[in-house]
Amino acid sequence: MAKIRDQSKPTAEVWYHSEDLPHAAGSLRARLKDLDTQLARLQALQQDLQKEREQLKQALWAIEVLVGDRESAAAPDGTPIWQHIQKLFLSNSNTPMSISEIVAGLAAKGIKFDPKSADESVRAILIRKPEIFKRLEGGKFRIK
Repeated sequence: MAKIRDQSKPTAEVWYHSEDLPHAAGSLRARLKDLDTQLARLQALQQDLQKEREQLKQALWAIEVLVGDRESAAAPDGTPIWQHIQKLFLSNSNTPMSISEIVAGLAAKGIKFDPKSADESVRAILIRKPEIFKRLEGGKFRIK
């Protein structure tokens, strides 16, 4: 007689006689298949939750930028948008840029805005940081 725990019954220990071992193996295979199915469902759920989390972070970021009550509104990577804009100017030798050029430059770096309000969001960020950004004639900006 061999002592084998029946995994389909998590709390019960079952004693199998030698002639019952094929049944025990089948029972264990069934439990393994069940666990694999559950793990696949959990992995799919985890992926869905991560996707939703990223979407919520994007939405929150966009709202913070639009509302403008947080000067440090951050991109999804956690870096404040104004710092991304500052890096964009520095990578272009601080060449004066229009709002649409800045929006395009940010988009090229993976920072996206709602297309309906992208220009206004960037303009608000630049105006709220006069110690960093200087407004020039012709609607262009640069770093001070």
